[in-house]
Amino acid sequence: MRPKPLASCVLVLWVAVLGVAHADGTDDFVRAQMKAQNIPGLSLAVVKDGVVIKAAGYGVADRKTNTPATPETVYKIASVSKQFIATGIMLLAQEGRLGVDDPVKKFIADAPAAGPASPFAICSRTPPVSCASRRRSTLSGPTPTPT
Repeated sequence: MRPKPLASCVLVLWVAVLGVAHADGTDDFVRAQMKAQNIPGLSLAVVKDGVVIKAAGYGVADRKTNTPATPETVYKIASVSKQFIATGIMLLAQEGRLGVDDPVKKFIADAPAAGPASPFAICSRTPPVSCASRRRSTLSGPTPTPT
């Protein structure tokens, strides 16, 4: 007896649906967190020993256009990263690995000559004036008397 083409197609489709419907633990966790925290979409990469072992997009990258999030989605993060960069710089300064007044060229040889000249200037978006001189000028006023 020859198998019927329709039955074979249904079987293949059923196996495919089961494979897609069954997400791994990471997918389940991410989707649950997205629902709990009302997150419309995100992209995720899991890296182990320098190798990407999972890359996935969940939900939508843009609610207006309903564009799906993918592993390649580039998000507009505006000024969110500034706090992380500033915190990282201050942690490195605490450890003595850099000074907030060190010239950027000390760490990045091909940094442009124009623009902020120190980590402090970069974080505070100020012209390249030394942090020490700025602190002296702001602290040189009269000392307030406690009341």
